[in-house]
Amino acid sequence: EGDTAEALDQIVEADAYLVGTPVYRGSYSGALKNLLDMIPRGEWQGDVAPFENAAVGLVATGATDHHFLAVDQELRPAFAFFGAHTVGG
Repeated sequence: EGDTAEALDQIVEADAYLVGTPVYRGSYSGALKNLLDMIPRGEWQGDVAPFENAAVGLVATGATDHHFLAVDQELRPAFAFFGAHTVGG
């Protein structure tokens, strides 16, 4: 509903993606997790799979040098789940 529905519509219609998040306690934000939980996955949830075979740029900010691990251990696997090809980090 509301802003979330509008965000999902924009994700489905987009040609490319750049995802940015702060790192908190070694993971991406809860708001991003909430949004990812609503992204359709194609054959399992209708025929829409916006991230499948899409390039997704990843950007994260954190308070320490070790927060970069959240990109490789959390974000890349999350987008691999959707069939995306991730770059950056």
